[in-house]
Amino acid sequence: MGTTNQSQQSVIGTRTTEADAQQVLLTNVVYTYNYTEHDTRYWKIVSPISSSSGNSGNPLGIISVTTNIESRYTQVKDIGVIFVSSSLIAIVLVIIITFLISQGITKPIAEMKKSKRKNC
Repeated sequence: MGTTNQSQQSVIGTRTTEADAQQVLLTNVVYTYNYTEHDTRYWKIVSPISSSSGNSGNPLGIISVTTNIESRYTQVKDIGVIFVSSSLIAIVLVIIITFLISQGITKPIAEMKKSKRKNC
């Protein structure tokens, strides 16, 4: 095993007992999944390492990559907030502009009616 986690340097060179790693060694098929641990979301891929000769027999080993994807979910949430906020601002601006334009059109008509009543 190998790791980039500074607190787990003792696992380097040891064998893993993880069930997904054992499954990949048996089936020679890539295994990908998401999971949550301690309110943090992770994505994991476990892939067999085959020889360069193309022998489709047993894999030489596996590579397992686990990454924290919580920041991606946070980005998606932030984008959603920005989208909703900008949509609400746009709706308010459209209402204000529509009101001003309608006042600009109806005010002269109302004044014409008023002056016509005075003349009659």
